[in-house]
Amino acid sequence: MRNGATDTHTLAVAAKTQAEKMSSMSDAAEKIRDASQNLVAETKKTADSSQKAIQESNRQSQASLDATIANGRLEQRAWVAELAMQMDGPEVAIGNAAKYTA
Repeated sequence: MRNGATDTHTLAVAAKTQAEKMSSMSDAAEKIRDASQNLVAETKKTADSSQKAIQESNRQSQASLDATIANGRLEQRAWVAELAMQMDGPEVAIGNAAKYTA
């Protein structure tokens, strides 16, 4: 009988130790869950911020493209240029300044 009581006591002590360890593991698991939830929230914030940055970049790129197109349309006006030009050589006389004739 005495052995049975000792065995029961040993089992009770072991069960208590195991319960304490399980409680500790449960606390650790809860901390991990909380950290994971915080990570998810931060990741979502980063994704939202990146999405806003992409949208702003696209808006600025579109504005730049629109300005370039508008500039190109302004450049499509008629251009006038002289196609041929003729120059005679200089006339040089002794004692006089050089003179060009057109």
